[in-house]
Amino acid sequence: MKLRIYILLFFVFGISFVYAQSSKSGDIKIVKNHISGNHNSIRIYPNPVMDFYKIDSKVTIGKIEIYNLIGKRVKTQNNDRDGVFDTSGLRNGMYLVRIFDQKGKVLKVLRLGVNNESP
Repeated sequence: MKLRIYILLFFVFGISFVYAQSSKSGDIKIVKNHISGNHNSIRIYPNPVMDFYKIDSKVTIGKIEIYNLIGKRVKTQNNDRDGVFDTSGLRNGMYLVRIFDQKGKVLKVLRLGVNNESP
């Protein structure tokens, strides 16, 4: 349970350290997280989203993974439509989107609000 809380803090607040616990000794190990490159230009719009959203990036996106706020992966999508992704099957709420390049390296993690209900 503690691991999920630390992962949640990492994703939501951008904490630059990852928590890991050894199963044999129970020791806590803090590992510095590093995402290489300058990917500040990656953005998601519109946000919040109703049906589809676009990820705008100078780097070619390979796939995205969507996580709920307790850290469970709820959706994975490949970039088949030039950076356009759908939110079908997602409930209303906040999600975390991990964006990967074509080699499988994490480029950035962004928050995404989903509101699939019609006004």
